Amino acid sequence: KHSFIWYDQYINKRDFKPDIIIRLGDKPTSDKLNEYINKNKDITYLIDTHMHNDDAKYFLQSDLDSLTKIKYKEKSSSSFYSTLKKHEDKNSNKVQSLISTYNTQAKLINNVLEKLNNYNLFIGSSTILRSFENYSGYTKNTNIYSNSITRGIDGITSSALGMAYFKKKNNHLFIGDISIFYDMAAFHVLNNLNINLSIYVI
Repeated sequence: KHSFIWYDQYINKRDFKPDIIIRLGDKPTSDKLNEYINKNKDITYLIDTHMHNDDAKYFLQSDLDSLTKIKYKEKSSSSFYSTLKKHEDKNSNKVQSLISTYNTQAKLINNVLEKLNNYNLFIGSSTILRSFENYSGYTKNTNIYSNSITRGIDGITSSALGMAYFKKKNNHLFIGDISIFYDMAAFHVLNNLNINLSIYVI
């Protein structure tokens, strides 16, 4: 219900002091967030189906389905929540103002996404993926896919075409110019298949 995405900008503020940190699964991609978690291992709990090459101090074995069945009392009026909300709103307004002012990848991404609804989005690797992570503010009613775990640009177009084939409509791919040339052979499938996919090369 409450999503905070600009934490890199304020996580080291003096008033950012959670009582407990609960980590679900793999470590986050944010270097600043990982550094903060490492400094606060005594209040951090990793929850996952199994312990896998992780340096977490406290581990609770569970799956996400079991976690969703837990009943908890929400306290969105707490002082810590208010502090988070204040920092989040301040940074969100600042970033959105910068995005609307300058012609950047972030502006293009936001302009396209705010016009879409109920869509399937495939995101390329490297800079584009980081731009989405840092600056995309319009992801409601969205299915998001990526090959980022492979740490490379192999097969991005092929994967996106596969997504579009099964999802049928409202499919979009954001990809870099090198990445799309790297997988041009993927378009051969269009000789035999009717695929609906909008491609944005950045």
